[in-house]
Amino acid sequence: MLQWIDHYSPGRIVVPKSPLQYHGMSQMTGVPNARLVEHKRETYGGVLGLSNSEML
Repeated sequence: MLQWIDHYSPGRIVVPKSPLQYHGMSQMTGVPNARLVEHKRETYGGVLGLSNSEML
C-alpha cells in the first residue's frame, strides 16, 4: 500500500496509495504536487490575460 515517487524538493519519498484495485483497471499512481509558481504563467496570462511585465 506504499509507493515511491520522485518529489522535486526532498527527492525520492514514500507515499501511501489506494488499497482499492478494480478488475481490468490499472493501479493509480501518485504524483507530487505542483510547485508554488509552476502554473503562474498559465493562470495569470491565460486565465486573467496579464502580460509578462504585469506578472512581475
